[in-house]
Amino acid sequence: MKHKIYLYICLLLTVVLGACQDESYTSTATDLKTDEYRFTMKLPEPVDVTRAMGDQASFTKLNVLVFNEAGVFVARQEATGVTVNKNSPQEVTFTVSLPQSDQPRILHFVGGDVEFRTYSVGDTESSIFSNLVVEGDRDAYWQRVEVSSIDNDDKNALLGQINGLYLIRNFAKVSVHASLENFQIEGFVVLNNTTAGTVAPYLGKADQPFADFNLEGNDPYAAVADEQGYVGNRRGELNDDEPVPTTFTNDAKYVYERPQVDTEDPAYVLVKAHYTDAVNEEESGTYYYKIDIVRQDPNTKLNTYLNLYRNFFYDMTITAVRGAGYTNPQDAMNSAASNNISASVEVSEVTSIEYDNHRLTVDENDVIWVEKMEHYIGFEYLSSISPREESDDVAVSYEENEYLDFEIDYTDHRIVATPKGSWPTSMQRIELVLYTTDGTGLSRNITVRLREPFTFNASCIEEIPAVVGAEQTVTITLPEELPNSAFPLEFYIEPIDKTIYPDASQNSLPVRLHENSSFDYVATITQAQYEANRTFEFHFLSNVAESATDIKVSSDLFAEHDLLSFTNPEPVILTLTFKYGRNNGNTQNVPYNEQVQVRVPSYYGQTTIETLTVGSQGKADLELDILADYDDNTQITFSYEEYWSTYSATTTVGALKSGTTEFTLRR
Repeated sequence: MKHKIYLYICLLLTVVLGACQDESYTSTATDLKTDEYRFTMKLPEPVDVTRAMGDQASFTKLNVLVFNEAGVFVARQEATGVTVNKNSPQEVTFTVSLPQSDQPRILHFVGGDVEFRTYSVGDTESSIFSNLVVEGDRDAYWQRVEVSSIDNDDKNALLGQINGLYLIRNFAKVSVHASLENFQIEGFVVLNNTTAGTVAPYLGKADQPFADFNLEGNDPYAAVADEQGYVGNRRGELNDDEPVPTTFTNDAKYVYERPQVDTEDPAYVLVKAHYTDAVNEEESGTYYYKIDIVRQDPNTKLNTYLNLYRNFFYDMTITAVRGAGYTNPQDAMNSAASNNISASVEVSEVTSIEYDNHRLTVDENDVIWVEKMEHYIGFEYLSSISPREESDDVAVSYEENEYLDFEIDYTDHRIVATPKGSWPTSMQRIELVLYTTDGTGLSRNITVRLREPFTFNASCIEEIPAVVGAEQTVTITLPEELPNSAFPLEFYIEPIDKTIYPDASQNSLPVRLHENSSFDYVATITQAQYEANRTFEFHFLSNVAESATDIKVSSDLFAEHDLLSFTNPEPVILTLTFKYGRNNGNTQNVPYNEQVQVRVPSYYGQTTIETLTVGSQGKADLELDILADYDDNTQITFSYEEYWSTYSATTTVGALKSGTTEFTLRR
């Protein structure tokens, strides 16, 4: 972004909607059949520009879809004699046959070149109109009416409910103008608009399947967005190609509705204009400027995107221009919007923003706090980057809420959030703005999310072998719908007795030191990993044979989890009996408290792996685990020395496991 534009958006309903209550309607037609009705409905006011979507309506097709009071399809009737006049407002007159019913009915009026499929009794108004779209700059007009009955003997009752109602057009109107000596608009286009639109404003609520555009009051946008919760339906593809020169015109543009709030690719306006620089004439010329469709809350200073709603008129007035824009459309398209430098999608996630040798930086712009305590967000404002000059010309504004108050700590250059009242159990979102007060127009939007700590599940292998290098796995399962701002997510895994360590061949878990000289291992989970899976395994190895211990797993955003623990199996003890043969041919027990060596083959002959102490009656205990690293065919030699004589016996690991316990040692 090179220079800033100041903008005012006037947001209007294209027409005032609603039936003309003071008029009465009677049937004067004498050429109608018993089940035929001739209706006259109003259309949005004409637009005096060349014909395109949104200019004067001139459709010749109109259909009426009939549903029962439960919203189940009954019939589709195509009207005849569809005539659109050029009054102001325009009116459409048509004749249609309707199936008689003494039960309540729902009527959907659809004007325009709309393609219908064949419907049956299994279809509903929701299933039909949630998928009914037009594309390619085709416009559509729609209205929904609930009637108590269709009585062919009393047509005036139905005429009174229908005649005079407005058909709602399915597109928005956008215009841009300026009355400035140094800025002449040569044309504009709307980009990131969609190539298709729904015929009806399908909302999808059980008690309100369609948004109501028969609006009254001073803020029709709030009536749709806030009171009804309607964000608009997005269909088709986005028009994000670089516009060709001929598309830049000053004519009003008509676009299908689409949601804008909290989207990564909102629609915007690209203006081509001649800018005159009174000081530096070389800067004068034709430039391109990107304008977001936003409005600013005068109290909180928050810039919020406006959803593009059908039947609304977005009238954008450029009130001031501070400098030259971009020399080509692509550079302007890739930039932050000129009227929304600090909140445009391109820079909304950036913590630092610069403009004209000024820089405003915040430590974080999207945080989650799960503890009721004082919290801080640091900032720095440089009124001059070079030479460096710090400034306190900043202020903070925020949405009123029941959880936190915010103020500036100018000494420590931080925003202080002080709790008040209760702490929310479910996720609550507070928007605040740190903005400069010296006229530079810099600001940083900060989102603060509050809730009680999240919960997670963790487990480990309950028992691992009592050997060095035994494998242990800690498994962590995360809840659904963690917000993006939670990532990257760090978990701290602490073996209390430090008897296991990360298996470097499977994962890299760095060490985090504690103030008490203890430590834990840090397991990091990225958003991409979380989106692919909710369960994560972290692998360890034992560094001692008897490795049983507790494991603490924790994270700053999560409630405390119970300690994990694992054990080692109880050792298998074999009680062996050792006798040895004397010179006289007799055998006797190896004496009490003598020692028997347990040996296995090695490169140098034999290696002693254990020494057994003999108890009474020649018995000694052998822990079978010491043979865990040897296969069943490995030869085992028991050896006893008396004076200068050596007595021995051989067996195999497999024989010991199968129960051989008595051995006679011979020279």
